[in-house]
Order: sequence, then C-alpha cells, then structure tokens
Amino acid sequence: MRLVQLLFISLILLASGCATSISARHDPIYSAHAHSSTITATATNSQVGISAITIEVTTGEMTACGASFLFPSVVPCRQNATVVQQGCAFVGSPATASCTFTQNLGDRRLVTYRATAIPVSGSSQSTLPITYAGGASLTQATFQVPLVGTITMPWEVARPIAWHMEPPTGATSTPADQIDVGFFPEADYNNNYLTFTNQLQPIVLGVFFNTTDAFAQDYTLWRRVHNLWAGPFGATASGCTRAFGGLSANVAAATDGDAIVHTTNFRDCAAIALGGGGSVWAQAGDPAWLFVHESGHFIHGLGDEYCCDGGYASVSTPRNIFGTQVTCQSAATALGLATSTCAQINPAAASPSWHIDIGQNETMRDRTLTSDFRASSERAVSNRISACLNGSCY
Repeated sequence: MRLVQLLFISLILLASGCATSISARHDPIYSAHAHSSTITATATNSQVGISAITIEVTTGEMTACGASFLFPSVVPCRQNATVVQQGCAFVGSPATASCTFTQNLGDRRLVTYRATAIPVSGSSQSTLPITYAGGASLTQATFQVPLVGTITMPWEVARPIAWHMEPPTGATSTPADQIDVGFFPEADYNNNYLTFTNQLQPIVLGVFFNTTDAFAQDYTLWRRVHNLWAGPFGATASGCTRAFGGLSANVAAATDGDAIVHTTNFRDCAAIALGGGGSVWAQAGDPAWLFVHESGHFIHGLGDEYCCDGGYASVSTPRNIFGTQVTCQSAATALGLATSTCAQINPAAASPSWHIDIGQNETMRDRTLTSDFRASSERAVSNRISACLNGSCY
C-alpha cells in the first residue's frame, strides 16, 4: 500500500476515534444556469451507529473581492448571505445513514456547506467546508483607483466547482497547501457556457469522485487537496498551442494547473511543468482519463512513457524519464525495484529514453481505465501530495 494512503488512513483513524466517518458532496458539481442543487452527506459508524446528521449551508451572492489598488481579486467573495441548517435524525442506530439538503440556485450564487455526523455515543465528526458556485454571469467589482476614486465594473472571478475553504471577506490568494486546477472553455464552444459546464461534469466526476477505475484513485482519494475552478471564455488551444486571453488570463494566473476543454477533435497536449496548462477533448470516450494523463504533465511534471512520439522529458520529483540506462537503474534502486525493470521507450531513436516498467498499466503510457501512476510516476505524485499536506504544494 502506498505511503500516502497509509498516512491518509492514519489521519482518518486518529480523527474519528476508529469509529465515525462522514463525507459530503453536491450535485450537480457545477452548472451555469438556474438549477436545483442537492447536498448529500453520508455518515458511517459500524460500532454504535449514527444518531443524526446536520448540514449547515451558507448561501449568498458571488461577487469580486474589493481591492485598494488597481484590480480586485479573481478569488470570489460572498455578500448578503443566509445560513440554513438541515437536520436528520435516525431511528434504530443505523451503521450508515444519509441526509440531503436541496435548494434552487440562480445566477451568481456562492454556497458553502459543512456536514456533521453525530454517533449514538462518542464524538461527532465534521467535514471540511466545501464551497461551490451556481451561475455564470460576470460579477460586479467595486474598488479604489488612485487619483480616480471608487469604480464599479464587471469583473470575472474564478467560479468554484469544489473549493475546500470558506470564501474570504476580502481580496486574498488561494492557499499553498492545495492544488488549484482551472477548467476553461475553448472558443469552439461558441459562447455556449452551459454546454461547457454540462460536458465538464463527467470529467470532474470521473477524475475526483471515481471509486471504480484505477486511473482516478489518487485524485479521488486526495480530492480535498485539489481546489477545482471554472474559468471564463478567452482560452484557445490547438494541439500543443495554448493561449489565455482577456479575463481568462487573470483566472489562469491564479491557478496552479489549467485544462482547456474543447469540442473539436485534435490530439491533446500539455506542458511538462510543475504547474502549467494542457487540453482535454470533452467528447472523447474517456475524457476523465485524458485529464489525468495530461495533468500528469502539467501538474506533476511527468513525461510520456509510450513509444514513439511523446514528450520524453520530466521535471518531476523523482523523474520518470531518464536519459541513460544508468540513471534509470539508480532511480529503480532508490525505489526498491530491480534494475531489470528499466526499459527503453523509443529504442530506434538516436538518443533513446528510459523508464521504469513494472509490468502494469501506467497512466503516462497506457490509455486504459485500469492504468495508474506506477513506480517513479507514483512516487512523484505521492511526493506532491505529501508536500501539500506539509503546507507547500509547489
């Protein structure tokens, strides 16, 4: 079992007293029109059972945070908020119980919820706050311009899909202990933002809420380390060419990694970097897998491990691509693997690249739902999550 998984399980056991656990999510994950939104909290205690679940929901208007100099923040704020608490009591002390809260969301709504499980005996347990948005219109920003005075103007904010904190009361940056991922519609959506958010839903659910497929297990297990945002129009992509224009550039500058979602069929590509950008074809048969593979490049700095036309470089820690057999064997030894696991990726090339192959489907090589980050790629992803848990993802 992975080091980070062991750490995660240890933290859960310490927090829960080996008994009570609770999780919560909202549905739809993000929608750009008026809709009915449902929050579902599920609690488990196999020892004494669940007595009750409460869901505290804060809803208000999403607005840009004011600033005292030049421009407001792209991190949203909330105003005119109301707080509602939904309570569910359970008869018979069930080992597992669920509670739901449903409300209608209009445009520019910002919702934060926290769920609490109350066991029949023992300590209650609560989720971390989760914030998400509804609607898609420009917010209004009021800010001070030197020598001019107060100005109110339309302003784009990053729209939270799943933001693991309370909205700030003023301009702020996102925390260093979370990876902020932005999703942007390509120009081929033709200003149809609703279609973009509809096609974004299966990507996000398939990556961060997927307990079935191996390729998604890291991101699903560690989704609280990832803040997910939807950005505005202005991004363009074609193959390995990407650009952010207009207000989309402001949002992209505030995130760690950015995926441009497109409807036109072209081969996806991404920067090999510790924080960068890539693209995802929304209408592919496996867009969630495409995101995980491309994010391996632009979030973790991993190189391709397939032959024979990939990007054979890596800036990950440790690297997953090696220029020589000797450096590959040294990396294998450091991971406790046999040096015989080192294999050439592109043996016909003038300067072949090497990787560690443990004989299992690898997400940076194999386009299949049973793939996963393996060997040095797995260690690189684990190191990134460990860094986040220690307060500095990058």
